[in-house]
Amino acid sequence: MAGDRPVDGMAASARTPEAAVEAALGAPWGSVLRRGWERYGDVVVLQFLGAAPDAARRTAAAAVGKALGARAVVEDFGVRPGPTRAPRTRRLWGGDTRCVHREGGVAFAFDPMKVMFASGNQAERARMGALDCRGETVVDLFAGIGYLSVPLAARARAARVVACEVNPDAHAFLLENVRLNKVEAVVEAVLGDCREVAPRAVADRVLMGFVHGTAAFLPTALGCLKPAGGVVHFHEAYPQETKFADARRALAEAAGDRWSVDIVGAREVKSFAPGIDHIVVDARFTPAA
Repeated sequence: MAGDRPVDGMAASARTPEAAVEAALGAPWGSVLRRGWERYGDVVVLQFLGAAPDAARRTAAAAVGKALGARAVVEDFGVRPGPTRAPRTRRLWGGDTRCVHREGGVAFAFDPMKVMFASGNQAERARMGALDCRGETVVDLFAGIGYLSVPLAARARAARVVACEVNPDAHAFLLENVRLNKVEAVVEAVLGDCREVAPRAVADRVLMGFVHGTAAFLPTALGCLKPAGGVVHFHEAYPQETKFADARRALAEAAGDRWSVDIVGAREVKSFAPGIDHIVVDARFTPAA
């Protein structure tokens, strides 16, 4: 924890990471770092400005790691395109990058060198955990390490969760997080492309926690629903001015003549990029009359 170790003869609690970077580089935090630091367990993640020299990055990483009493500092370059959502990262300072992050009564084990963890999605993870899913079967098409599946099982009391994940590294952590949170009796972690491995006609609720191409998976999501229908949580990144209209259009097109769709909730998850928002729309599908 921050303050556990001395830094250059000064108690770590008396030197913030920002002050430590300024002292080490003789330059302000914002001259090399894109935003504030993020800590997961004993691992710190930083994003640097593109023009920052490598030596400055490593010096800043060491200063931050020591100031926070961390075990390792990782540089985050973003996420690789595609459904595996593999991170682009490198270790700048320290040792083992594996960590356990605790949030809202749920523990997430992961390694930021191998899998992504979006801190900006915290409110959505909490929202899923706060649902009342008693008696429900839930299918998660993009489970990752269990970002939404585990809160649904551990906190929302879903009866059954089928969590599909195509990335083997993320799937391994998903299995670990199911055990860590003691929801083995509820969550079935399935490795593979959700279009091939997701169960059909069983779900009361389908999670689509993915952006950039989510609409292409709507036929799979609708195929997972029970014949009587259910709720789809549709995530996507759209332009701010048209985001909810764009989502409604995609959902209506997927519904076609077979389903009626009713929007029961819509919210912004986070700003994704300048002018682009990550949103989630909760849509209830019922058989068309």
